[in-house]
Amino acid sequence: MGKRATATLAVAACALLFAACGGGGGQEERAAAGTTPEAGQTPAAGQTPAATPRTGQTATAAAGRDNLPPALRQAAERWQQGSFKITYALTAFGSRDSMQVVLYTQPGKQRMDVAGITFILRQGQPGLMCMALDRTCEEVDASSASQAPFGMSPESISSAISAFGVGGGSPQQSGRTIAGRQATCWSLATGTRTELCFGDDGALLLMAVDFGGQTIRMEAQRVERASDADFEPPYPVTRG
Repeated sequence: MGKRATATLAVAACALLFAACGGGGGQEERAAAGTTPEAGQTPAAGQTPAATPRTGQTATAAAGRDNLPPALRQAAERWQQGSFKITYALTAFGSRDSMQVVLYTQPGKQRMDVAGITFILRQGQPGLMCMALDRTCEEVDASSASQAPFGMSPESISSAISAFGVGGGSPQQSGRTIAGRQATCWSLATGTRTELCFGDDGALLLMAVDFGGQTIRMEAQRVERASDADFEPPYPVTRG
């Protein structure tokens, strides 16, 4: 598989994970987190499931946040406001092998590195897709989910987290060590099993979902702090 196809698959998996992360037990949960594919369906290369809530779902998501356990709501807020560079191992669609995904976040900025391709999104600026092989960056349509990792944004993840508070069920809390850090985890099983783990500083250390036999999992391997320079294009930019 070529690097571009691998990167596209990784973006699809990430977006699908965040879209499905609200759980699959009720229509309200899927509405808060986006459209969840039916069991057994896998997105084709170049097709990334939507992870952004649709119009009319804002009230449902807000209600979900109000019903969250306070500690989970606070963890989501710290994640959204933080500055992180997190290296994840991503496993998806029944693969035994994992691929490395590096996620950088700051308020209003996000970057994802996978398979020699870098995606950069900065509020108020065109999206960028940079190729290490060609050492070039290309402006991309930021409305195209197949080209930009929208599902990776802290805002999208926080929206998915809000779905824990709708459709019934009570998240179960536990603790573990991930990437050498103490993590607090919440899991919810209402048809779909979803698990989220955060560090004390809000770093998202684990996000996993199992729905209809499809399992997608991102687990942190290393956590660092992102710098402003991380969101600058690494190569010359070609403007369309």
